[in-house]
Amino acid sequence: MIDYLVNILPDFNEQSPSRTEVLKLLQKSEESGVKTLIAAPEFRLNKDSVLPTEIVDRVNELNVTAREHNLAIQVVPGQSIHLDDDLPRAYNDGEILTLNNSQYMLVVLGGETLHPRASDILYNLQLAGARPILAHPERHKEIIEQPELLYKLIKGGALAQLNASSFTGRVSGYTRKFSEQLIENRLVHFIMSSALNSKSRSSDFTKAFDTLHRHGDGSSAVYFEQNADRLIKDYNIYAEPPVRVKKKRYMGLF
Repeated sequence: MIDYLVNILPDFNEQSPSRTEVLKLLQKSEESGVKTLIAAPEFRLNKDSVLPTEIVDRVNELNVTAREHNLAIQVVPGQSIHLDDDLPRAYNDGEILTLNNSQYMLVVLGGETLHPRASDILYNLQLAGARPILAHPERHKEIIEQPELLYKLIKGGALAQLNASSFTGRVSGYTRKFSEQLIENRLVHFIMSSALNSKSRSSDFTKAFDTLHRHGDGSSAVYFEQNADRLIKDYNIYAEPPVRVKKKRYMGLF
């Protein structure tokens, strides 16, 4: 099992957990079956000045600490990068980190409205050799109101990651139903946590996959697990053709 957390590096920024809290997060992740955890702190071009080498060094230190506490979980580097016009240039210049130095880049859509050039930016990233993964689109206000926007981005070659807490209903009942629709319509390709709260994170992650394994033949759970494994190994991910979401359709998986 592979998961990612935005805030897992201790004392990295104002939102970072303490070293004691990080060890608890690593332990809970390992107990929930996670073997590889991606450290993906948020990054905004022209606002943040974190070097990729700094994140790599912090991840190496964290792995040493994990071994010292008899934890087998492996942490790998990455970033949650906010969508920006300059992303393709920054990627070419080596200013930002992909997930585990793979072709896959975690992109945060941000705000309540979609960037007016989102489609062009994501397309240019792909031309540069990166495969963008949209972080938790099920929580983006404009995509909720206009699912067609997500359909077009996925149709254009982007992938998407669903938050486990959205699928389990921790966010809201509506978000859960919308998440189910995105799974049914092949508009998401990964389920991961991204959250920080150590009490809810591992339980949501476990509950999400337990629910998917119990539904039908469990093929959705296997699909998400295999995709995450292929991401870490930098293998190509096959995305089935997406299907448009009907705005007023509330029937879900269950």
